[in-house]
Amino acid sequence: MIPLTGFSWGFGIDAEGNIPVRPAAALTAADWDEHLPYLGTSYPAWEFEKWRADAQP
Repeated sequence: MIPLTGFSWGFGIDAEGNIPVRPAAALTAADWDEHLPYLGTSYPAWEFEKWRADAQP
């Protein structure tokens, strides 16, 4: 798997039970690289490369 772009989004639940939405936000190469151990464990048959900023699709 070669990363082309990354983003996150979601929601949280606060102490009062409110559900604030987290808007989409761009992720960095470091964010991707931090997830590589999790991805490798979760999908052992797949190969994940580090995010190369100079890579072209």
